[in-house]
Amino acid sequence: MEKRANLRKIQIESEMNMQTIIQSELGHLKKTAKVYHKQQNANIFFLSSVNEQMLDSQRTLDKLKAELKRMEYKN
Repeated sequence: MEKRANLRKIQIESEMNMQTIIQSELGHLKKTAKVYHKQQNANIFFLSSVNEQMLDSQRTLDKLKAELKRMEYKN
């Protein structure tokens, strides 16, 4: 069980790192840049905005941080 928790912790940290990189990349784009959002579970892309994707990335990062905090609290 502990091994599974450690693997999930590593996965969460990796996803958090990915979201941080995404935010950095989005932060360097012009506000009017065209950004596309990939539909989950499909290879379909939808036109979005830099702000929408930045907010989406921040929400994902917040969820990951909360999950990591819960995991650390359990231990």
